[in-house]
Amino acid sequence: MDVSIGHLKLAGRVVGSRDQDPTPRVVDLLAGQAAREHLLAALTSAFDGDEVVVIRSLACTATLRADSQSAPTGLAGSVTASVARLLREHPTDDDCVVRFADDAAYVAAYVHDCLDGHAHRWYYDAFEPFRRRDGSADLAALLAAHRALRWRILARVSRHGDLDALLDRLGHRAADLVDSTGDDGTAWSALVTTAATVVHAAVGAPVPVDDRVVTVLSRSEPPPDWRDPASLGRAVAAATEALLPEVVPLPDTVVERLVAAARHHHWFDQEAFAAGIAARRAEASVPAEDDVAAVLSPRARGVLADLAEAAADPHLALDPRRPTSPRNLVELVTALVQAAPRWDDDDLARAVAAHVLRLWERRSPTPAPAHAATPVPPRRAAEAPPPGEGAGSAPSSPDTEVPQPRSPAGHASPLAPTPSAVQVARLLERRFPQPEPVLDGWEAATAGGLLLLRGAMDLGLSPYLLGRVGPEADPLLVALLRRWTGSADDDPVVAAVREAAGDPVPSGRLGDACRLAVGRLLGLSVVEEPLHTVTVPHGATGFAAVVADAVGHMLPWTGAELDVVPPPDDVTGRDVVADALTAVSLGRDGPDDLLLDLLAVSCVQAWARWLPGFARSSVPFLLSTFVRRPASVEVGEEDLTVLLAPRSHDIVLGLAGYLEPLDAGTTLGGRRIRFVTGWEHGT
Repeated sequence: MDVSIGHLKLAGRVVGSRDQDPTPRVVDLLAGQAAREHLLAALTSAFDGDEVVVIRSLACTATLRADSQSAPTGLAGSVTASVARLLREHPTDDDCVVRFADDAAYVAAYVHDCLDGHAHRWYYDAFEPFRRRDGSADLAALLAAHRALRWRILARVSRHGDLDALLDRLGHRAADLVDSTGDDGTAWSALVTTAATVVHAAVGAPVPVDDRVVTVLSRSEPPPDWRDPASLGRAVAAATEALLPEVVPLPDTVVERLVAAARHHHWFDQEAFAAGIAARRAEASVPAEDDVAAVLSPRARGVLADLAEAAADPHLALDPRRPTSPRNLVELVTALVQAAPRWDDDDLARAVAAHVLRLWERRSPTPAPAHAATPVPPRRAAEAPPPGEGAGSAPSSPDTEVPQPRSPAGHASPLAPTPSAVQVARLLERRFPQPEPVLDGWEAATAGGLLLLRGAMDLGLSPYLLGRVGPEADPLLVALLRRWTGSADDDPVVAAVREAAGDPVPSGRLGDACRLAVGRLLGLSVVEEPLHTVTVPHGATGFAAVVADAVGHMLPWTGAELDVVPPPDDVTGRDVVADALTAVSLGRDGPDDLLLDLLAVSCVQAWARWLPGFARSSVPFLLSTFVRRPASVEVGEEDLTVLLAPRSHDIVLGLAGYLEPLDAGTTLGGRRIRFVTGWEHGT
């Protein structure tokens, strides 16, 4: 017990002193620094333990020899004996003595009474420094002063049913309760740096470490356990994979050189690193759902087992609209500490809880395909088979997901299977289902297509977007929006573009736009040589010859000026081209329709190159996952706000900066486009 004395009043009578004024010497002897240290040491030794005892007042009488060296210890002994006698006389709480189980219970009781308006009880005088001039309590400062105990305090506050009220009182300062969720990349910077040295030694060329790689790893990978060498080995393997070219499977020689280069680093497990790298040799390198927990450290598996129990806490109240908010993390970690106090102030426990919330956020509202898996390496973290597609949702799991049996000591039973992070995320998803978003403004089916406007601008199409094309003589941007969203409706977005295009109708220069786009696509390496021509179905009844590269990325060009080689024997590229054109086609065979379809596809593929883990995803997947969703718009004089229904992959758009405001020039009458997910609107 840490002993403190609020007020010490000494009243004494000096007998037999030869000094003219003995008061200063006696006061220093009995109340000086040495005397106070003796008194606190005696009380601490006599009442050592976790219990907090608050005594309102205590009277003690003692006779001491002022000229004796034992006077300070004599006073301390008398006070200690008086305290012990007082506690025996007051075995229960009353107006003189109040007891609390420990420091956390004491602070939690004060928080509870503050919220109930009873913060001025006599036994809360110790918290006087945290009272403002108006008499209210600064609870944020109180929790900051007791930071080491904050999770135990919050767990007790939660038992009283006051956690939500406390977080409401704290407001934005509730985020201060969390040191870090891992999103800042702190835990991954050293791992990525090590991975860069491994790749450099293996391929013979330096590899630049992009901050975006660190950020994507920290937001997609399970958190590394710095106490577990195997966990660090798997983490370095994931970072190594993120820095390697997208070649699957890896050649055997590259794998061998990577494993050999990693042997120079002795602080992580070499076998775990080799196993992580070897996973790239198979097409289906993302671990199956049942294996997700197996790749975590024993401590992380213990956290997941306790999180599964914490998910059933009746006091747990998470906001499904903002799964990764600091408040949700505080709520979840508090429930975890309440279920298993051993995770009190454990960095890994908080990181695993934050990882579970990120998985919950990424989950699609509909059941995910059976082959989808927990995000592992960022290049495939959010997209798992079917082949050629990304499926970034977390995996579906059995309906028998329940908290695991526990031993009497409160630890997960060694015989019970450890739930995966995905399974715990699904428990949260089931308990806190997402409500349907309410989007204000005018409904606009083409609004989601404005996300792809950056891709068109990257291809240099800004001067051509208002030019009239096609049989309807619509602006080029309208023709692209219809293909990106599959909507033929006239909505406020279409009206704004037409208004910006004005009248008379400007001449369409579709050929010039396509020629410029071809140069940009080749210059940006979105489409790579060698090029070949493939013939695919197009329109209602016809076929089209399309220029594409080996992976099916195509050019908006049908002329003969490009150097092409005979098409390859396999049909993979042909299928990719056919699926992409089918996704954007309006089913028409007009003279400009093929070029418009090709240009729409090219914009999507150019736009996707900055999406972490999605640069090679198919056009149908990109459109269905990111673009085609319920949306509405608010059209102002200077801004056009696009209100998007939330999707599980919006975090990827955020990483790429695609939710930032966009200055579209004259395309929308000089208006600035602002993208807002449905949950963020009005916040």
